Amino acid sequence: MYKARYLIFLYFLLVIPNILFGQKRELQIAKDNFDIFWKRPNTSDEANLNAIAQAKSAIDKVWANEKMSKQQEVKIYKAGINAAASWLEKTEKSQPLADSALAILNTLTVPKANTYEHYLYGVAKSILKSAYGAIGNSYGAKSNYKSAYAAYENARMLDPTDTDLVLISAGTAYNAAIQDHAFTPIAREKYSKILNSDIKKTDDIYIQFSALCLIAKDTTAAIEILNKGIHQIPNSKELLGRQFLNHYKLNLIPSFIQQINTVAKTNPGGEWLPYYLGRAYDILIENINHRYQYAPRNEQSRLIEEKNGYLVKQEQAFRKAFQINSNDADIAAGLGGFYLEKAIKIYNTGINVTDKKRIADILAQTDHLLDQSYPFLKRASDLDILSESAQANLNLYYKLKPNTGRFGKTPEKLSYMQNNTFAKSNDNQLDSQPPEICISTPSVKEGGTFRYDKASITISGTTADSSGIYAVYTNGKEARVSSGKFTINVPLVFGDNPITVSSVDGRMNRKELKFVVHRESNLQIAEEANTEKAASATPQIRYVALIIGVQNYKDKEVETLDYPNKNAAAFAKLLQSSYKFAAGDIRLLKDPTREQVFDVLDSLSHALQPQDNLLIFYAGHGSWDNARQQGYWFLADAKKDKRSTWVSNGDIRESIIAMKSKHILLISDACFSGSIFKTRSGINAAPLPIQDLYRLPSMRAITSGTLETVPDNSVFVKFLLQQLESNKEKYLTATKLFSNMREQVIYNSPKHQIPQYGTISGTNDQGGDFIFILKD
Repeated sequence: MYKARYLIFLYFLLVIPNILFGQKRELQIAKDNFDIFWKRPNTSDEANLNAIAQAKSAIDKVWANEKMSKQQEVKIYKAGINAAASWLEKTEKSQPLADSALAILNTLTVPKANTYEHYLYGVAKSILKSAYGAIGNSYGAKSNYKSAYAAYENARMLDPTDTDLVLISAGTAYNAAIQDHAFTPIAREKYSKILNSDIKKTDDIYIQFSALCLIAKDTTAAIEILNKGIHQIPNSKELLGRQFLNHYKLNLIPSFIQQINTVAKTNPGGEWLPYYLGRAYDILIENINHRYQYAPRNEQSRLIEEKNGYLVKQEQAFRKAFQINSNDADIAAGLGGFYLEKAIKIYNTGINVTDKKRIADILAQTDHLLDQSYPFLKRASDLDILSESAQANLNLYYKLKPNTGRFGKTPEKLSYMQNNTFAKSNDNQLDSQPPEICISTPSVKEGGTFRYDKASITISGTTADSSGIYAVYTNGKEARVSSGKFTINVPLVFGDNPITVSSVDGRMNRKELKFVVHRESNLQIAEEANTEKAASATPQIRYVALIIGVQNYKDKEVETLDYPNKNAAAFAKLLQSSYKFAAGDIRLLKDPTREQVFDVLDSLSHALQPQDNLLIFYAGHGSWDNARQQGYWFLADAKKDKRSTWVSNGDIRESIIAMKSKHILLISDACFSGSIFKTRSGINAAPLPIQDLYRLPSMRAITSGTLETVPDNSVFVKFLLQQLESNKEKYLTATKLFSNMREQVIYNSPKHQIPQYGTISGTNDQGGDFIFILKD
């Protein structure tokens, strides 16, 4: 009995203190290693990984003791270390660690201010907020937007003052609602709170909220929300364009005109209010033109009077927009299109020379209308009523050379003048047959539905008529027409987008084709196209490269270069050896013709999938057309004085728009290559995490210069290859690649050429980035 008591005494005297001492030692190990991490919290290197691994092992041992686990300090360290372990993992697999940390923090009473425990509590919350942000990014990269939204919401609740998280959470809820319409009420509630808060609203907030209302079939709310946005941001092209589209689809154009006039009273300064006002009048005029064909004779005079009233208001609107911003192509096209119609009416009338001159000058400086307005402009030029600048533009556009230029004696133009109604004053045989029209892209039958997953679609086709083609319209907007071929880019909302393509000949006869483009998310289309595989298969991500080098030209007037093919081959070899570009996914074209390049681009537009990445590289001659504000590539069959053999930035842009790839990077080492941008050099913006940059679509370009000549022996390519060869980062963004090489190019090039980086104009870039991934 005494022996048993003695043993119990020894146990409490020696063993229990040793256990307690051991747990305190483990707690100190956890603290010390957690401090190592917290000194460099945004670093995922081996030192931090080892420190948190040791800290977690130690705190888990302490946590196993029931008495120790109840201590406030231990709880905070346990939560902070679990949060750090989750953040370092940076995938959805680490969510259980983050959830356990959140559960612990929710049981705590907030420590007293100005104490070490209060500081430690704030540190744990901050790390856990970052961990949930990383988890949300991981879910978002896999298009699991509901889970991403839940993670972002947890992060937001940990720091309610973070407005960026509020916007990220709302944007993710929007994506979830697009993916699953049942999520729409949650997303609408988020956007409603933002609209009623002090958070600065962008046009995207109003557009996305309006789209959610359309999903819920609440068209009244959709229009009201955009109306609020237009009052707050009255000169937003995107907001006005979306509101215009909504009113057009709902046959509410008069209401749109009333709204624009109301906003313009308090915000008279912007160009896009009058521009869209002119577009709205264009729709009303189109409706009258259509009604006129079927109206009884006694009704036609009233319709003409009504149309003339709209024409006056349309001219005032377009002229005001043009006076504010005469450099925008859409605005110039709006006013030019109006004057083209007016030119037809006054061609054989006694209108005064001043008005003729004013109309001709606008037309002569609206590049894509020059072909259609040719007869009127030729007469104006012959009468010498064009201004010097307008005549100079015509001279440059048509390259006034006897028998060779497009202006003057070409058979094509002479035939057009002889047969077209503009140029014939005494023609009693009226053409009453509508023109022929055929849609080539998208591939859809009349009255059918074409399913698509992008924010806009390019519609192209052919049209012809013996009286000549006056214009082609798509949903009231004029398309570009050249040699009977037309093309136009149409913005799309989610769901059904009715499309009406109208071709009008020289006698004002009209032919219409109607179909529907149904826009869905990438995920929905992929799931329905692969129903048998969707449950188990994961799409294979590919990196595809089209590399073009041109140094030998068929036209002896074009100077031969020495380095482009060598540089192109070196670039292709580097991508295959060091980065995740498979040999079969790299197309190297040396001295290709225009046709060969576009054949490859067309095949890529069919072969590439939404998860793929495309890199296009070009080295060769370039040119700049100041009248068109357009840059060009010279491929092997380019002729020095024949622009139709060149490849314009617009051609490249249209090919890029047709690609399904989420990320496209264009690298151009050519003279005047900088003209392809919408925006340039955003390298000073705060970097997003790699997951975010990959999740968001990007259409970017890196060019060797702005609007300047660049040398044959390329410093640009030298440092491009050097940076890619020396790179040690697993994931290298195009933004960082450009930032690393920019100053090297500037200070090592003979003329201090300035390379450029930015978004390709007219594409669906949403703020992501092209990621170069090193091979393992």
